[in-house]
Amino acid sequence: MNTTHTTAAAIKDAQSAVEWAKKRVSTIRKNGKKIQATLDLLNQRLHAVDATNATIYAWVDCNGYDGIAQIQAQITATTDSMVEGIVPQILKAMLDIECEPVESKDIVNADQTSRTYRFKRAAAAHFVEIDLSVVVTIKETETGTCRRVQTGTRIVEVAEYKIECEGATT
Repeated sequence: MNTTHTTAAAIKDAQSAVEWAKKRVSTIRKNGKKIQATLDLLNQRLHAVDATNATIYAWVDCNGYDGIAQIQAQITATTDSMVEGIVPQILKAMLDIECEPVESKDIVNADQTSRTYRFKRAAAAHFVEIDLSVVVTIKETETGTCRRVQTGTRIVEVAEYKIECEGATT
């Protein structure tokens, strides 16, 4: 039997993991008030957003080695318009707290029609880094301004395989 770790190496890895976890906990404790203030700021800015159509999830993470605490948040919303209503409200709220747009990506297939916006606010200028994604699911309605539109079809060749063995098989 081959082993990739000796007992001493396994103990060293475990000690390293414990040290990393201690640094993470220390970073979170040290930044507790800053984290709470940042969460309060997010909550305050999003309070103006129509809460019946959006949900926010947030969790704290940090890198114990560089001491940066980070709030990761995801806002999910469902709408039939990207230009009116909740989407511009959320995007404005993110810009108001100095979150910079990073990217947007559409997912359009037979099962899902959504757009994801990503924002980031660096920790250097502020107390806590914010990494936020806004996931907007498009529901089609008679009066909606957005809908999924088929733009064509695609035929894809997929290789098929089988197992062939020479000699005796077990």
